[in-house]
Amino acid sequence: MQKGRVKKIFLEMLEGFHYIPKSKQKGSTRKKVSLRWFINYLLQCFLPFRSWLLNYRLRDLKPDILSGLTVSAILVPQAMAYAFLVGLPPQMGLYAVLPAVALGALFGSSKQIVTGPVGIVSLLTITVLLPYAEVGSDKYIHLAIVLAFGVGLMQLFLGIFRFGFLARLIPHSVLIGFSSAAAIIIGSTQVPSLLGFKIEQQTHVFQTFWELIKHIGEVHIPTLIVGTVAFLFIFTVKRFRPTFPASLTAIIIGIILSYLLDFEQYGISVVGHIPSSIPTPRLDGFSLKELMMLGASSLVIGMVGFVETFSIAKSIANKTKDKISANQELIGQGMANLGSSVFGGLPVSGSFSSTGVNFDTGAKTGLSALVVSVMAAITLLFLTPIFYYLPRTILAAVVMVGVAQLISPEKFREAFRISRTDGMVAVLTFLTAFAFKPDDAIMAGTILALALFLQRIMWAHVYEEGFDYKWGHILRTLGEKDEIVNVHGMVILRVDMSIFYANIDYVLNQMERLYKKRKRGQSIKMWVIDFSAVNYIDLSALEALGGFFDTLRKDGVEIYGIYVKPEQRRIFKKSKFIIGNIKVVHNIEELHKLYTQKVK
Repeated sequence: MQKGRVKKIFLEMLEGFHYIPKSKQKGSTRKKVSLRWFINYLLQCFLPFRSWLLNYRLRDLKPDILSGLTVSAILVPQAMAYAFLVGLPPQMGLYAVLPAVALGALFGSSKQIVTGPVGIVSLLTITVLLPYAEVGSDKYIHLAIVLAFGVGLMQLFLGIFRFGFLARLIPHSVLIGFSSAAAIIIGSTQVPSLLGFKIEQQTHVFQTFWELIKHIGEVHIPTLIVGTVAFLFIFTVKRFRPTFPASLTAIIIGIILSYLLDFEQYGISVVGHIPSSIPTPRLDGFSLKELMMLGASSLVIGMVGFVETFSIAKSIANKTKDKISANQELIGQGMANLGSSVFGGLPVSGSFSSTGVNFDTGAKTGLSALVVSVMAAITLLFLTPIFYYLPRTILAAVVMVGVAQLISPEKFREAFRISRTDGMVAVLTFLTAFAFKPDDAIMAGTILALALFLQRIMWAHVYEEGFDYKWGHILRTLGEKDEIVNVHGMVILRVDMSIFYANIDYVLNQMERLYKKRKRGQSIKMWVIDFSAVNYIDLSALEALGGFFDTLRKDGVEIYGIYVKPEQRRIFKKSKFIIGNIKVVHNIEELHKLYTQKVK
């Protein structure tokens, strides 16, 4: 195929995805405009930090550096703890932070977002990898790195090709149920380390609970004391001083006491040796077979991580008034995961706690994230020997405090108050996470939400309307108030949503029942449909309505439409051979005039 032909097809494909606005000009001029737009689009995707970096103000330097140092004190221990949660060496958490925080900030649209290992993504990671390898084995570590690469590829692809809207397919109610379940599940995985015994990692949660019950008699009292004190200290300080580095303080105190009192001699497990070096970036070792094996899981983790990240970015943007792009955040998170993988880290996502601290301490730009990456590098180069004496039970406490905030009973109550359907979805997702694998819960909750939505639109309701003379001859649903009345010889009805193949039978049944009811004892001359809630009508609906309208016309009834949108008016004109002539009425006054002429 010729080079020019390939270029033309590629540009036309981009136009089909609405990436390139169609130009009225033809020929070579159109190609040049499209190509220039595409180049600018690529620059926008991969150099978004130009907007704040080129216009950086020196007065922002101090708050950015202070915010970066504060976030480092929180994120560095959390990253090690979450790597420990997944069953990976603690340094892999630092390997992830080193590139991910900087890349997430540089390539995302939010200036305050902080990317790193988080609880929900870590839980999904261990759930995905357990069936393929033993926890802690070389294969397990390798697959974790491959999974991060797959997640990054998925997010980057979706962001570049503007599929950010797909995140809306995961309803907020699903995340409410899953977040609370994830917090409990993550907490249960840390109980053995907190209590000082070991259990075999299980794929399903109820198996983990059973293992905990079987080994509860093996509690190691010294480990329990150290872990409990650390948990209470971190939890209490975070509650009253959220920006204080409670986790880092607990870790430092734990390391000092462990060194001075030799915790190992009392049977308290410590982290042990951590390599003091920055890993060499590697792009080899990723086979297509492994990427395809983890492909579906990469997509699930990528979407869940992105939804969490975007919700954080939006909440911060509401306060800063910055513009946030879903597609750009996908690109940012994709680059962060790819960077984490290349440096030998695990899958990452936007962090609620770290981003909140970053914003609360005054971060102005993404430079604060670069400071966090520098601090991670300093930790890897010079501070890892200190972590040798860190008790693992304190890492467990850090994780458990971190995920405790995800348990939100009030969000379930709020979901039920606003929508019973949303409440049901949240509860089902929560329960499914315990009965099956956590990633299955997300799919089950999303499918249920879509099914309930489809049920709702399939049961489209038809309401009879009347005139509310008290409020200036407006149309209102009959039965709402006594002053709302219908008139002899005319039926006015409203369909409460778009009409298409899935709900047309139900809509027609209601129309037919209403017609039979109203024509008893009176002669119907006008059949008026209020189209104010109808945004779409498909061919199946038009054909079915056409048959019903033919029946009405044989009885001498004329068909009218009021509040018809321009798109529907255009469809009515083009489909006259199917539905006949529908006379469009523009307002109540015109309807009154027609009624006077036709009926009275």
